[in-house]
Amino acid sequence: MKTLVLTAHPDLSSSSSNLRWYEALSNTAEVTTRDLMAVGGSEMRFDPAGEQALLIDTDRIIMQFPFYWYSSPPW
Repeated sequence: MKTLVLTAHPDLSSSSSNLRWYEALSNTAEVTTRDLMAVGGSEMRFDPAGEQALLIDTDRIIMQFPFYWYSSPPW
C-alpha cells in the first residue's frame, strides 16, 4: 500500500517532534514524504497536474502539521 505524507510546517528544520516523524517516515519503504514548504515555497505555489498525479498514484494520504495550529493548514 503506497502512502503519501504531506507535511506543512513553517520551519520543519527547527521542529523537534515534526522533524523526527518526517525523517523516520522518509526512510520507510512504500512511503513518499513531501515537505510542502520546500516544494511550494512560502507562497504555496504548486504544479497542480504534478500534485494531482501524486495523489492519484497513492492509496493513503496523511497530512502532518503542527499540533498548535489546532486545525489543518489554511492553504
